[in-house]
Amino acid sequence: MQKLFKCEYGSRLYGTNTPTSDLDIKIVYLPELNDLLLGNRVGNNCKKTNTQENTKNTSEDIDIEFIPLQSFANDFFSGQTYALELAYAIDYTEANQEIFNPLFVKFCHELRENFLTSNIEAMMGYSVSQANLYSDKGKRLNALNEVLEVINQFPQDIRMEYLASDLKDKIAPVIEKYPEYVAITEYAINNEGDLRLCLKVLEKTLPYSNTFKINLNPLLGMLKKYGSRVKEASVNNADWKALLHANRIVSEGIQLFQTKKLVFPLSNEQRAFLKNIKAGNVNREQITTDLNFKLEYLKDLSMAGIFPERTPELNEKFQEFLIGYLRKFYL
Repeated sequence: MQKLFKCEYGSRLYGTNTPTSDLDIKIVYLPELNDLLLGNRVGNNCKKTNTQENTKNTSEDIDIEFIPLQSFANDFFSGQTYALELAYAIDYTEANQEIFNPLFVKFCHELRENFLTSNIEAMMGYSVSQANLYSDKGKRLNALNEVLEVINQFPQDIRMEYLASDLKDKIAPVIEKYPEYVAITEYAINNEGDLRLCLKVLEKTLPYSNTFKINLNPLLGMLKKYGSRVKEASVNNADWKALLHANRIVSEGIQLFQTKKLVFPLSNEQRAFLKNIKAGNVNREQITTDLNFKLEYLKDLSMAGIFPERTPELNEKFQEFLIGYLRKFYL
């Protein structure tokens, strides 16, 4: 493997890292020519020190991603966030950037000059969806925990149907609070349309004919599947870190359209703003409102003709560019 570029990524690139931040590193490399000639699969490869599922990285953990040059270039042309950021990160040093081949710098400069397109608005899509996703998961986890609190109040070896009235009274506040996730309803027990009473929690159906203990088990199983970020989001139904990334990425998109460049680390004002979001020291509704405004503004910018559209003709030009540079790298 021939390394071309190495950069500390994430908070260390943006300048928002704290003493508890882990270390993310991205390395763009040139795959072995023999692998390409033999048709061997060449793709991104990740190495992580934290191998435990659903556990948050600590300041001692390191994630390293190895990215083939071809993938990096195609991701840039597609408007993928990381590729756009790395293509500009080559001009800075505060994230311990290392350039192993000067040709890669020229390659990135030409990428930026000729192949930024109007579809870069897609760069913020993943992060925005993640912000909404984790917020929703945080709310789901809260609903699950409150149902568990109610069920644990009952004798575990008794069928729920024998204490249906008491259960209805105690679960009512939870249903009122989370009507989209918790309900007393009925389910079909056969193909003839016969129905039986049940408690519906998220996607689980808990028959009243079961004991409280039996119905408790699938809920505990669901609880184990939630990771640390979701548990953090459950504190106030918001994953502040995801909202941080959503705001950062949309702001980067706007900056690209307005200045045709990205600067790293971010400005002191931007860093302070993002750190306040991460800490939850902001009004979530206001942040969401501002984010929606920025999204609309970014869409307007994307249609202003600042960058070209990704047409078949531009795609052909990009392929010629990439092939030409690959020949230079492999000589």
